[in-house]
Amino acid sequence: MIPSVTPDYPWQIVATDLFTLDCKEHIIVVDYYSRYFEVIELTSTQSKVIIQKLKSVFARFGIPEKLVSDNGPQYSSAEFAKFAKDYNFQHTTSSPHYAQSNGLAERCVQTAKRILKKAKIDHQDPYLALLAYRTTPLENGYSPAELLQGRIIRTTVPILPSQLLPRKININKVKAKHYEGRKLDKSYYDIGAHSLRPLEEGEYVRFQLPDKTWKLATVVGKADDMSRSYFIKSNQGVIYRRNRRSINKTHELKMPEPDFALNWTPTIPQTSIPQNVDQGHAPILETNSPRSNKIVDLPNKVTVPNSPPRSIAPTGNQGQPYITRSGRTVKPKVITSY
Repeated sequence: MIPSVTPDYPWQIVATDLFTLDCKEHIIVVDYYSRYFEVIELTSTQSKVIIQKLKSVFARFGIPEKLVSDNGPQYSSAEFAKFAKDYNFQHTTSSPHYAQSNGLAERCVQTAKRILKKAKIDHQDPYLALLAYRTTPLENGYSPAELLQGRIIRTTVPILPSQLLPRKININKVKAKHYEGRKLDKSYYDIGAHSLRPLEEGEYVRFQLPDKTWKLATVVGKADDMSRSYFIKSNQGVIYRRNRRSINKTHELKMPEPDFALNWTPTIPQTSIPQNVDQGHAPILETNSPRSNKIVDLPNKVTVPNSPPRSIAPTGNQGQPYITRSGRTVKPKVITSY
């Protein structure tokens, strides 16, 4: 397990993801430093709508240095790449079909769903439910809102005005608590896990497709130095990106695509033809051994050696039983006229 690194200041690194709740699409944006997240309902999942919602969030909290997302079409489009360039932030995507690599956003999605579902069941205001989460202290002693804004924000719970004044955050304490938590998570996770061997460029591997089948490919290179993601090239020349857990080393050789000439005719040597083989036959290339290029003859007709004649049932009303080749006695039919 690779634990996430605590940023140096709030809103330096943020993650985003999409989720569906009550048949409606939502986007979540979470801060790596404070665990503060924003949830916004969407009218569409197109790139232009996603960009518009992110712009509104960045207008309130500032533009982050790094944005982490999955490889959905909304985030991998040219329009989103232009947005990242115009707003001057680094866009990093997780491994395709491996949601665990965007773990913080996935965990916050589950938290947001649980909060909103409970508020709906209890007929409560969903915004007050989100406010309660943002003002609840974490294991480091600070709430997400306090870590992000440097002060305790006011809620419906009575509080002294002096406690709402800005105060200095102990960054060393925040990082130490974060490190202890990630270290504990890593120790539990690594009990049933082990590190996979890094792959080298040019190795033959098999990678998993969305339908759970495994396809032969060649390693092109590593996606980046921080993740376990690789670029691989299939036999058809298509470039894929997969996490190391979705790639298996194979000892198979990469088989080239067949390239046969349509007008190719094999050279047939003169061979003696057995007497019991008909002259109309076709030559066949023997392929049982990879080193053999011997031409053998496969006859179309073969004269069957003489065999004992098969017993034929008598015709007419002879009334005499006969014996088959297997030794069974066949009784004659008795026809009675009425």
